[in-house]
Amino acid sequence: FLNEEGDTLEIEEIPVHVPAIFMPSYESELKLLLPQLRFYKINTTLLGSDSYGQSEIVEMKESQDNPVLFVSKTLTLPEDTLWLKFNYLYQT
Repeated sequence: FLNEEGDTLEIEEIPVHVPAIFMPSYESELKLLLPQLRFYKINTTLLGSDSYGQSEIVEMKESQDNPVLFVSKTLTLPEDTLWLKFNYLYQT
């Protein structure tokens, strides 16, 4: 395998593409698992639970490098006023 400059890559340097990885883990576990994707040069779509919606996980570089799909009861962003309006109308 060759890199963009035409140099031969060592086996440890070859990136791997996996269509998707299902990791339904808690936030504390994801903080340890996600950096391993970068270390092992794994490119993939991450599938998981609502722990991926935690702000610390969303802000991690590894979450931003790989597409993330997760199930959640709700996910609200600080700038999302639509949820606030809905919640207010629902409660009144």
